[in-house]
Amino acid sequence: MCSRAKVKAGEILESRGIATLTLQTGLIIGSGSASFEMVRHLTDLLPVMPAPRWVLNRVQPIAIRDALRYLSQAAGRPPVVAGRSDIGGPESHSYADLMPLDAEAAPIRRPRILPLPVLTPGLAAQWVNLVAPIPRSLAIPLVESLQHDCVMKNRDIDTVIPRPRNGLTGYRRAVLLA
Repeated sequence: MCSRAKVKAGEILESRGIATLTLQTGLIIGSGSASFEMVRHLTDLLPVMPAPRWVLNRVQPIAIRDALRYLSQAAGRPPVVAGRSDIGGPESHSYADLMPLDAEAAPIRRPRILPLPVLTPGLAAQWVNLVAPIPRSLAIPLVESLQHDCVMKNRDIDTVIPRPRNGLTGYRRAVLLA
């Protein structure tokens, strides 16, 4: 889905010959999710936000309830079901689109996003660390992950774990539930 950690738990298990179904996602929408808390805090705090131009990259957020459903369903699958699958919500957005949607759900004033071509990942991580209650050790990989689109490459997971009968939770609803 999006390249982040250099070593993944799924790769370690797979390298030892253990049948592993690895679920990959970008942004999880729910209380306690560092990515979601970062976006929510920046939205609450800043009326105008200077941001790297990659704030326009796409992400496919998934509600925590849907991510947990995939995890619990995956745990019940036979060990022969293995591989890597992307999971994500029903829609994709740019990170710049998420902040106004969060503001609408809050309801608070909509922030103005100013994409800047010169803000490096390191500077952006320092900025996030200063204004959001996220540890620097977490802010850096989160900001680095923003440099890439984080959308599902396919919906192969649907052949292993069917979608919920009422569909996946959309972003606005996920924010309201969080």
